[in-house]
Amino acid sequence: MPQEIRFFDKPAWRQRIRLGGTRYVVKARWNTRLQNWLLSLETTDGSLVVSAPILKNHDILSGVVHEKRPEGKIVAVTPRRVNRDPNREDFSNGTFKLVYVE
Repeated sequence: MPQEIRFFDKPAWRQRIRLGGTRYVVKARWNTRLQNWLLSLETTDGSLVVSAPILKNHDILSGVVHEKRPEGKIVAVTPRRVNRDPNREDFSNGTFKLVYVE
């Protein structure tokens, strides 16, 4: 069952979450120059696991080699027929959801 990662209606935010039984810090920020969301995942001691753009149907953890990497995938998904990456409002208006799938 996918775990939805809460997305706040702010241009930058952070939260602590549990993925696969381990606690992490998730940070997201809207990049106005590139017009995309950037997501960072860190361990609770501040070690960066990944920092990458959020792209439609792309696993943010793909290719990440880190001893504390969650085993699953973090993906931006949409139930709608959208042929683009998420824009500034898409997570707050329900067009996209950010999910963790083990």
